[in-house]
Amino acid sequence: TMRARRLANSFQRSSFSSASAELLNLHAVEIARHVRERSISAEKVTEFFIEQVETRDHETCAVLRLSRERALEQARGIDSKVRDGLAGDLPLAGVPILIKDNICTAGIETTAASSSLRGFIPPTNATVISRLHLAGAITLGKTNLDEFGMGSHTSHTPVPTLN
Repeated sequence: TMRARRLANSFQRSSFSSASAELLNLHAVEIARHVRERSISAEKVTEFFIEQVETRDHETCAVLRLSRERALEQARGIDSKVRDGLAGDLPLAGVPILIKDNICTAGIETTAASSSLRGFIPPTNATVISRLHLAGAITLGKTNLDEFGMGSHTSHTPVPTLN
């Protein structure tokens, strides 16, 4: 489609600004389709959304931590599957996601937004994370919540959100 060609051309020129409006308006299934069709790489999508978090999160403080290298490694793995023709069964191929900090993610600090869990790094993923990864989703990092998920407006957290 014309939209896919425009998006691919923008990223081939490494012009995030010209592709940003296009990419920000895509639904998850559209991102996955573009990745599977190789009109954009999972790595480029991941880099773009990491950049979005890094430049915009100061407005909301919604993201507690980014896992840049881990996310880029996952993205390269998805791109490899796409190149090898193994991405047909990945409905979320290259779709970036952020996970609430009360869901265990192997190798990524999980604190439930509580200082008492600072430094806790789960050895395994929660089932939902394993299933998302099997579907091709890429974990960018962890998002804020009320401490232990007990509340509704993140006022009881070490880093209150600004929403």
